[in-house]
Amino acid sequence: MVLLLMGCGVQKNVDFKNEKQVRNQNSREMVGCVDEAKSFDSTHDFPYENMQAVSDEVYEVLKDAYGKMDFSVEFKGGNIEDNSEYIYAGLKRTEQEMKKIDEHFDPHEYIYYVFDMDGDSLPEICVWKYMTYIFKYDAEEDKVHLWHEIKSPWEQVFGTNKLGWNWEGVRCSMCRLDQNGDTVSGVCFMEEAAWSNGKETFLVTMPFDLSDDQKFVWTEKMENEAYYSREDDLFFFPVTKEQYQELTKRFYESETLTDQERKKVGYTYDELSGKKMCEQCTKMKAIYL
Repeated sequence: MVLLLMGCGVQKNVDFKNEKQVRNQNSREMVGCVDEAKSFDSTHDFPYENMQAVSDEVYEVLKDAYGKMDFSVEFKGGNIEDNSEYIYAGLKRTEQEMKKIDEHFDPHEYIYYVFDMDGDSLPEICVWKYMTYIFKYDAEEDKVHLWHEIKSPWEQVFGTNKLGWNWEGVRCSMCRLDQNGDTVSGVCFMEEAAWSNGKETFLVTMPFDLSDDQKFVWTEKMENEAYYSREDDLFFFPVTKEQYQELTKRFYESETLTDQERKKVGYTYDELSGKKMCEQCTKMKAIYL
């Protein structure tokens, strides 16, 4: 089986669910270099049956890029006892802000992940129930602001400065954010079957890092082996199934670790408030933590 490796980079505030926002200076410069015969209106039009796996030389470039990608996971500052007063004050303001977002907000129906999300050594409060609202508390002004919002149940916090996405294995991504919540590096994977006559195809982005534009560099040989989708403004590289598994395995290892570590920094509303657990909080803890 031949699979596809999708090469791209990213802009700030990238939404991994919309790959049209994902760009890289190296790949953008290639648009005029790709053979017209390998340039298509969309991935729907790709000649899947005739695609050949990339050369060993190109695969080694891709493998090197994935080896440099940061898939590490760490939930820093997750001990709430170290910042109990700070967290309690932030929780009260967070509850007020959530009621502005949802007038029917019931704090007992949510899980709260409390850890240093932005890497500034102080904990943020991540309010989760299918979607996630990450609040940062300003003790001097005694108010919170919405630092980052995750609008999909498939995307989750993956530790300090990290977000991850897994839509039942069909689409996955992992990215690193800066202290402002802007995307600075990441990678994305997709499984395609609908537009390839039922043939299972996997699409994976070339890793990107905005903080180091020389970290992931395309080669001239990649120009000849890329398939370009004008609709997505993205380049694709066919690889074998074994190569695909090699490139993506560290992401899935990180996801498994994340699921374990995230529960350690998860709390119910009553736990954070220092109250006796109500029936609803007890239920939430039993199901999700």
